[in-house]
Amino acid sequence: MSADTFTTAIFLITAVIAAGVLISAIFPVVYQMAGTFSSAGHASDQQIRTDFKVVLAVGNSSGYAQIWMKNTGSIPIGAPFFDQAEVM
Repeated sequence: MSADTFTTAIFLITAVIAAGVLISAIFPVVYQMAGTFSSAGHASDQQIRTDFKVVLAVGNSSGYAQIWMKNTGSIPIGAPFFDQAEVM
C-alpha cells in the first residue's frame, strides 16, 4: 500500500518538475516570437498608412526627371523617406 503511494508521489513530483522545465524552456521563445510579430505588424501598419500618388512626372533629355507626388496616406511622408527611396 505504501509502495503505491510512494510511486504515485514520485511520478507526481517528476511531472511537476518536467512541466516547470518545459515552461521555462518554451516561455522565452514564445515571448520573443510575440515581440517579432508585434514589430512586423507595426511595420505593416506604417506601410499601409503611408501612401502617395504620382501627380505629374516630367523628364528631359539629360536623364533627369521631376516628379510631383501627393500624399494620400494618413501619416506624413518626410524627406528622409525619399532619401531612402530606390530608383527603378
